[in-house]
Amino acid sequence: MAKILFKGSTHSASVDRSAILGASEALGYVGAERGHTLLVGSESANTVDHQVKLGVDRFCRAFSQRAARLEIHRPDDGKAPFTAPGAPNLQIERQVYAVSTP
Repeated sequence: MAKILFKGSTHSASVDRSAILGASEALGYVGAERGHTLLVGSESANTVDHQVKLGVDRFCRAFSQRAARLEIHRPDDGKAPFTAPGAPNLQIERQVYAVSTP
Protein backbone atom coordinates (compact mmCIF):
# COMPACT_ATOMS: atom_id res chain seq x y z
CA MET A 1 0.00 0.00 0.00
CA ALA A 2 1.07 3.58 -0.60
CA LYS A 3 1.66 6.50 1.70
CA ILE A 4 -0.14 9.58 0.40
CA LEU A 5 0.61 13.11 1.64
CA PHE A 6 -2.18 15.68 1.70
CA LYS A 7 -1.43 19.40 2.08
CA GLY A 8 -3.39 22.47 1.16
CA SER A 9 -5.55 25.29 2.43
CA THR A 10 -8.58 27.20 1.29
CA HIS A 11 -7.29 30.68 2.13
CA SER A 12 -7.01 31.82 -1.50
CA ALA A 13 -9.93 33.90 -2.73
CA SER A 14 -9.90 32.09 -6.07
CA VAL A 15 -10.49 28.69 -4.47
CA ASP A 16 -13.86 26.91 -4.66
CA ARG A 17 -13.71 26.03 -0.98
CA SER A 18 -16.67 23.66 -0.86
CA ALA A 19 -15.47 21.68 -3.89
CA ILE A 20 -11.95 21.28 -2.51
CA LEU A 21 -13.12 20.30 0.96
CA GLY A 22 -15.67 17.83 -0.41
CA ALA A 23 -13.08 16.24 -2.68
CA SER A 24 -10.60 16.05 0.21
CA GLU A 25 -13.10 14.23 2.40
CA ALA A 26 -13.82 11.78 -0.42
CA LEU A 27 -10.09 11.20 -0.96
CA GLY A 28 -9.67 10.42 2.75
CA TYR A 29 -12.46 7.87 2.61
CA VAL A 30 -11.24 6.18 -0.57
CA GLY A 31 -7.61 6.23 0.58
CA ALA A 32 -8.56 4.46 3.80
CA GLU A 33 -10.82 2.06 1.92
CA ARG A 34 -7.92 1.04 -0.32
CA GLY A 35 -5.60 0.49 2.64
CA HIS A 36 -3.27 3.45 2.09
CA THR A 37 -1.56 5.32 4.91
CA LEU A 38 -2.63 8.96 4.71
CA LEU A 39 -0.23 11.69 5.81
CA VAL A 40 -1.63 14.95 7.18
CA GLY A 41 -0.31 17.75 9.34
CA SER A 42 -2.93 20.32 10.28
CA GLU A 43 -6.23 20.09 12.08
CA SER A 44 -7.41 23.50 10.86
CA ALA A 45 -10.84 23.42 9.23
CA ASN A 46 -9.30 25.59 6.47
CA THR A 47 -7.08 22.75 5.27
CA VAL A 48 -7.55 19.67 3.15
CA ASP A 49 -5.81 17.73 5.96
CA HIS A 50 -8.80 18.21 8.25
CA GLN A 51 -11.24 17.05 5.57
CA VAL A 52 -9.10 14.03 4.70
CA LYS A 53 -9.28 13.03 8.37
CA LEU A 54 -13.08 13.41 8.29
CA GLY A 55 -13.17 11.01 5.34
CA VAL A 56 -11.01 8.52 7.23
CA ASP A 57 -13.33 8.84 10.23
CA ARG A 58 -16.34 8.14 8.01
CA PHE A 59 -14.62 5.04 6.65
CA CYS A 60 -13.80 3.85 10.18
CA ARG A 61 -17.44 4.18 11.22
CA ALA A 62 -18.67 2.34 8.11
CA PHE A 63 -16.13 -0.51 8.37
CA SER A 64 -15.35 -1.03 12.04
CA GLN A 65 -13.60 -4.35 11.37
CA ARG A 66 -11.04 -2.81 8.99
CA ALA A 67 -8.08 -0.70 10.09
CA ALA A 68 -7.26 2.73 8.73
CA ARG A 69 -3.89 4.47 9.11
CA LEU A 70 -2.89 8.12 9.48
CA GLU A 71 0.54 9.64 9.94
CA ILE A 72 0.61 13.08 11.48
CA HIS A 73 3.63 15.07 10.27
CA ARG A 74 4.42 18.24 12.25
CA PRO A 75 7.36 20.46 13.02
CA ASP A 76 8.24 20.46 16.71
CA ASP A 77 6.20 23.61 17.30
CA GLY A 78 4.28 22.48 20.37
CA LYS A 79 1.09 21.74 18.42
CA ALA A 80 -0.35 18.24 18.40
CA PRO A 81 -3.28 18.01 15.99
CA PHE A 82 -5.75 15.14 15.91
CA THR A 83 -5.42 14.20 19.58
CA ALA A 84 -9.15 13.73 20.25
CA PRO A 85 -10.03 10.08 20.78
CA GLY A 86 -10.77 8.46 17.46
CA ALA A 87 -12.29 5.26 16.21
CA PRO A 88 -10.75 2.10 17.68
CA ASN A 89 -9.85 0.92 14.17
CA LEU A 90 -7.88 4.10 13.39
CA GLN A 91 -4.13 3.74 13.84
CA ILE A 92 -2.27 7.04 14.22
CA GLU A 93 1.49 7.45 14.08
CA ARG A 94 3.13 10.81 14.80
CA GLN A 95 6.24 12.16 13.13
CA VAL A 96 7.77 15.27 14.70
CA TYR A 97 10.55 17.24 13.08
CA ALA A 98 13.07 19.56 14.70
CA VAL A 99 12.55 23.25 14.00
CA SER A 100 15.81 24.87 12.95
CA THR A 101 16.56 28.45 13.87
CA PRO A 102 18.69 30.70 11.69
